Amino acid sequence: MLLTFIPNSDMYTFAMALNTFYDDSYVMLRQQILDGTLKPGTRLDQKEIAEQFGLSRVPLREAIRKLEGERLVTVVPRKGVTVPDLTDDDIRDLYIIRIELEPLAFRRATEAITDDQVAELTDMTVALEGLLDQPDKFFHAHDDIVRTTMAASPGRMFLDIVTMVRERSQHLRYSYSQFPGQTDWLLEHRRAVLRAIASRRADLVEQITRLDLIEGRDALLQWRANGSPRPDTTASAK
Repeated sequence: MLLTFIPNSDMYTFAMALNTFYDDSYVMLRQQILDGTLKPGTRLDQKEIAEQFGLSRVPLREAIRKLEGERLVTVVPRKGVTVPDLTDDDIRDLYIIRIELEPLAFRRATEAITDDQVAELTDMTVALEGLLDQPDKFFHAHDDIVRTTMAASPGRMFLDIVTMVRERSQHLRYSYSQFPGQTDWLLEHRRAVLRAIASRRADLVEQITRLDLIEGRDALLQWRANGSPRPDTTASAK
């Protein structure tokens, strides 16, 4: 939204407030789509959402327009707004990008990380041990560790792109991680990555991350095909 500053203008004050409502609407809806609260196939009733959250229809429409640009919602004229599901081809496309970019992000992070940041990651990883029997909390805590690790990587634009692509599969990764044994696997993987980071083995961090993403992609696709993870699950959707 393009705003023109007009000193002492009621219109400027209104426009700023409208922009704030738009931002709040966008953030709220985006998060609920990514975490699976709004599941694929859900039809978004704009009137209902506006009433539920006390939002104006104007900023809500602006938020939906932006979400459509990110392919997080589908807008069909005279039929409404829905949350699309990812197809298997979508997942393959996402992981092609992730497999190329995320290992590089972790390598760059390992090359730039400080001792204080390693200590922070160590504390966060230790805290995961107490969440092994709480898959929901474990998943979000694990995601925090991944984001904190990648944040050490230089280059904001590069990191923004990596994060955006990774988030697109968040609701699928969340659902998969709720199966028995997944938290144990993720913890062991996180410990292995932390050891490599602490040793400043950027090459090893890159290798582990790439292998994990390949296994995670295959596990997700098999889960979608069979409705359950394979009996000898050795990988978790990361």
